[in-house]
Amino acid sequence: MLTDTEATETAILDNLPIIRNNIILMVARKSTDELATLGGKAKLQEEIHTEVERIIVGNSDGGVMDIERVFFTKFLMQ
Repeated sequence: MLTDTEATETAILDNLPIIRNNIILMVARKSTDELATLGGKAKLQEEIHTEVERIIVGNSDGGVMDIERVFFTKFLMQ
């Protein structure tokens, strides 16, 4: 995830177990056909972005949370 604010980075790190759990569950609901296309991967990035912002905003003290982009560093399908 790309952010340019320290508060957002801290919020991500503080909520990492919840974020990882929700991303795993999100990916588990996807079919290989959905994730096989570039469009499917782009949609997943958007969904992850939305979910992570929802988590960190919901668990923060009201500060502005801004995630610029979500990147895949590994993408393995079996």
